[in-house]
Amino acid sequence: MPAAVSPEVCAFTVPEFCEAHRISKALLYSLWNEGKGPKSLVLNARRLITHEAAEEWRRSLETKSFEPCKDVAPNRKRSA
Repeated sequence: MPAAVSPEVCAFTVPEFCEAHRISKALLYSLWNEGKGPKSLVLNARRLITHEAAEEWRRSLETKSFEPCKDVAPNRKRSA
């Protein structure tokens, strides 16, 4: 008989997800409102993010190309 797995092992709560990804709850909810947050599920009025959904979300961020800001001048050394 397989061992029981606690829900904490399978999915993050919102506070756990935010702590693990070093973001605020406000940012996470803002991302969800913009359609850019991780997929989630609601069980008994509790929102959870599976580890697979968190990984998929991180990978979607990694694949975005980086384009440096053209408005910002490169760092220059200050003269003493």
